[in-house]
Amino acid sequence: EDTLDLEPGDRMFLYTDGVVQARNGRHIPFGLKKLCDILEGDPKNPDTAARIVEQAIRKHLGGAQQNDDWTFLALQIS
Repeated sequence: EDTLDLEPGDRMFLYTDGVVQARNGRHIPFGLKKLCDILEGDPKNPDTAARIVEQAIRKHLGGAQQNDDWTFLALQIS
């Protein structure tokens, strides 16, 4: 059992494997690197981070059919 001490202003981004495994029409996964690059770009708040990630996934997919869900939660400690 582990604990994590969070301070006001700390941010978390929780996601299912479907986010990084989402594949486009050429079967290329969205990938952890792309997700980390977006989040390390320091979106100004969790809402912005979630919107940017969703837009990036949709763009990457380009309408390709998915067999897995992609679920995520962005939050900031106040």
